[in-house]
Amino acid sequence: MATFLLDTDILSLYQRNHPKVRAAVAAHAADVVSVSTVTVEEQIGGWSALARSAKTPQEHEHAAMFLAALVVSWAGFALVPLTISAMSRFEALAKAIRNVKRNDLRNAAIAVELGATVVTRNRRDFGRVPGLVIEDWSVQPDDKRQEAPIGGDILLCSNKVECPPLPPSWHLRPIPSRYSPPMIYFWRW
Repeated sequence: MATFLLDTDILSLYQRNHPKVRAAVAAHAADVVSVSTVTVEEQIGGWSALARSAKTPQEHEHAAMFLAALVVSWAGFALVPLTISAMSRFEALAKAIRNVKRNDLRNAAIAVELGATVVTRNRRDFGRVPGLVIEDWSVQPDDKRQEAPIGGDILLCSNKVECPPLPPSWHLRPIPSRYSPPMIYFWRW
């Protein structure tokens, strides 16, 4: 059984129903696919900025729906904490490697401690970490689209084209275009 650690960029694609990433996660159902507390913290920071910038009731609703979607998606993965040993490895990496974001180095340290493969689109920075194995699931071949997620009532997509076919019980609501990237979400009653 292999262990994979999703970087924030890949987790975000998964949450937006990127077909290749969804297919890759499904293909690794027998493996341990995880996210770190570092990644969760990054996403909470993004949600917090969105919530703080909300001015209208609709924007507050969108921020609340976005947080709900994040929490639902995190529940589908093993959650890996930043341990003392990973922190020590991070400190050594931070001294040895310059011009790489600190959270990327934290995730790299966690992955090395676990013997996990980091799944990311950021090959340039993660590739600078000695001994770290990386994969990019967003570019692997994909033969079929995934169905709507099971176990959650909210689905985020960056546009209608990326969303899977949804049954009539799902409803569409666009999030205002001032958010970057523009997103739409679906919910089920």
